[in-house]
Parts: sequence; structure tokens; C-alpha cells
Amino acid sequence: MRHKDGHWVWIEGSGAVVERDEKTGAPLRLAGTHRDISDRKNAQKEMLFLALNDPLTKLPNRAYLRQELEKRLMEESSLCFLFLDLDHFKTINDVYGHTTGDKVIQVVAERLKSLLQPCDFMARVGGDEFVILSNEPLHVEIVCQKLIEGLDAPINVSEELFKLSVSIGIACFPEHGKSFEALFKNADTAMYEAKNNPYKHYLFYTASMTEQLLHTSKFDNDLKHAIEMDEFVLYYQPQINLHGNEVIGIEALVRWQHPVQGLLPPCKFIKRAEETRLIIPLGLLIFKKALIQMQQWQKEDFSYGIMAINISSVQIEEDDFMDRIEAIRKEIKISAMHIELEVTESSFMNNPKQFSQTLQKLENLGYKISIDDFGTGYSSLSYLKQLPLHKLKIDRSFIHDLPRDRDDQAIAKAIIALGKTLELEVLAEGVETEAQKAFLIENGCDSMQGFLFAKPMSAEALKTSLYQN
Repeated sequence: MRHKDGHWVWIEGSGAVVERDEKTGAPLRLAGTHRDISDRKNAQKEMLFLALNDPLTKLPNRAYLRQELEKRLMEESSLCFLFLDLDHFKTINDVYGHTTGDKVIQVVAERLKSLLQPCDFMARVGGDEFVILSNEPLHVEIVCQKLIEGLDAPINVSEELFKLSVSIGIACFPEHGKSFEALFKNADTAMYEAKNNPYKHYLFYTASMTEQLLHTSKFDNDLKHAIEMDEFVLYYQPQINLHGNEVIGIEALVRWQHPVQGLLPPCKFIKRAEETRLIIPLGLLIFKKALIQMQQWQKEDFSYGIMAINISSVQIEEDDFMDRIEAIRKEIKISAMHIELEVTESSFMNNPKQFSQTLQKLENLGYKISIDDFGTGYSSLSYLKQLPLHKLKIDRSFIHDLPRDRDDQAIAKAIIALGKTLELEVLAEGVETEAQKAFLIENGCDSMQGFLFAKPMSAEALKTSLYQN
């Protein structure tokens, strides 16, 4: 029992907390139960845990990380801040669902933690983002290599094997920052640089990375503004039947009419548009502009087969992709049978099931489907034959040194033979010489496009050129 406000508080055998008169012992009121007090303490403990820890992995969260880092900054003369991000983790959530994704994250957290020293501190700061504080800056590269190799072994979840990789950015105290905000930002910046580096999965922060980040940020803003203001124009390149020399199609190729830098080719902005997902509105803009031009040519009785339009895998991943291009097509009143959608070989490897289903639906609507840059990816031939394809396009890198390069000869012949086996049309890109054309005809290639016949040009220039021919 304990004294309170001149009265005695008794904890009864039942667990009831009863307030009694000091002199008589008579009960005055029920103050609660011992269990209530215990439950409140447990609830407070649970609330404190949730405030400082991630409920999925039970690792410290960002708030706890901040507390720990600020404490170590006062105690240590140096330390390293490692920012880890799983590569392409979004695909797992998109394909297998968030429940499976959460289980993968739990296994990853356990595996990473098992590779650390007792003095290392690890936190989860985002969906697939982790931070590790290491007090051993001289050995931090060894730590990174252990983490990378530790994730190399496949993860088995829900009877599926997941092969993961990780990108790591490193910021060191005090040279790369003296506060939580500075170290977090700089390590994050280095991590994104590592993601874009094909040769190294971890990088130390440098000041030039911030400069590059500012440049990239400005470029992204310019690109977004360009889409809003429609600063893009389409150029067109004809596709030629090698056996009759007639035009069988025209490919639409986008250019950015930059107000300062002038006319920019797609290699200058398409990759970044895909990374930022700006390719979604840009792709729809290109699709609409191409169909409007096709409609105009039809009104002028100027028609040369199909219109080939490049489609990004990022667009195909969108649930409403097909509905949106169909809405544009119906608005402009162009038959799907006159449209060929070009997708790159590598684009369907991240999510082959969804990719195949979407392409099948598009073919059912009448669209033709071609694989662009064929030979540069790693597609499974057994899977390739299941896709609703109309055409294979041999990448220009295998055409450039024909016919003198024996390796390119072998690759070109193999792709042509594969196309024939799968009953697909085969088109060679980047044909520039009569010798290349002769080799392709001799080996059974169906069609070509390239500077030998015509370079990409404006709609009016193309029309004039084809009328002259």
C-alpha cells in the first residue's frame, strides 16, 4: 500500500486499486486496477518503440537514426554514413504484390544486419532504403563489399526466388558533412550516382556530384516544361522493302526543339524521361502527334503503309496505358492496323508476364508489334516465340561493319534465320552502303531503313522526297 493525499491506497488481491480512509480503513473510491496501470505502461512502451522503430523490420527508423548519429557525432572523431537502396525493388511490388515485397524486405533486413559488426548501427529509412553508421572509415569499402556479396544469394519468399542487388552511397564525417541533414543528403546523392554507374555498386560522395545533381534537376524541370509547352517535333524515316524497293512504312522519331540548345536527338533526353517517368506524358504526346500527321497524310492521299511509333516499357507498365492510346486513336480516327508499336528487346525482361499480356491485348485490337534493337538484350528465345510479334529489327550496331566483320555477319544471319523460323518480318536498321544492302538481300532480310535510302526528316521534306522518288 502507499500513501496519497492523506488517504491510503490499497492494491487488493483482485488487482483493484482502492482508496481508503486513513483512520477507519473504509473504502472511499475505486482508483483503478493494477492491470490498468500495467497495461498503460505496456502501451507507453509500445508507443515509444513504434516512435523510434520500423514496425515491419523492427529496425530503428529515421528518428532513431537521427538521435544515434547526433550522439556519435559528439563522441567520435570520424564515422561513415552508408545509404543503401535496393535496385529495381519496385518491380517486385508491382508483379508479386506488397505482401511479398514486405517479406523480401524483412529477409533483406535480417541478412544485412547479420553482416555487420556489433558497433555498427542500422536503420530503415524508406521502402527499400537502409542506412548504416560505421565507426571504421578505413574499412568501409570492405563493409560495402560484404553487404553487396551478402545480397548476391537469391532470396526465397512465397516459393519465388528473388535475385537482388544494392547501390550504396557513402558520406564520411567530418569531410562530407557535420550534421545529420548534410550526411544524409550527400550519402543519398552518392547512392544515386552509384545506381547510374555500371561498374561500381558503391561510391563515396564528391562535391561534383552535387553540381551534377543541380544540373540534372534543372534538366528535369526543362523537360517537364517542354512537355507542357509542346517543344517536340517529329521527324520521319521511311522503311524500304529490300526486294521491291518500295516504301512499306514510316517510323516517327522525336526531336526536342530546345529554346537554347537547339534541336536535340532522342539520345539526349529519352533515357532521363524514362527515369523520371516523364516518358508517360511525353509518349502520349508523341503518339498523338504521329497519328495527327498520319491523318493529315491520308487526307492528302499520301499513304505509305504503317506508322511505326516507339513505346517505352515505362508506359506499358501503366495500368491505363492501353486505354489512353486507344482514346487518342479513336479521337483521331486512325485504324489500329496501320500502327506499329516498337518496343525494345530489353524492356520486357523486368516484367515479362504483364508485358506479354499487354502486347497480346494490343494485337487483338489490331496493332502490329515489333521488337526494336534486337540482338542487344538477353531475351529467352522460348519466351520470344510466345509474344505476339510482327517484326524483328536488327540493331544498327550489327549492320555498321557489314559485310567485312565476320562476327556481325554471323549475328545478322542468325537473327534473319530466327525471324524466318518464327515467321516474322526482319528489318535491318542503320543501312548506309550498297554493300550492306547486298549482304542483307543475299541472306533473306525483308526490309531496311537507313541513310542509304533516306535520313530522318520533317513531314514536308519526307513527302517531297518520296514524290520525287
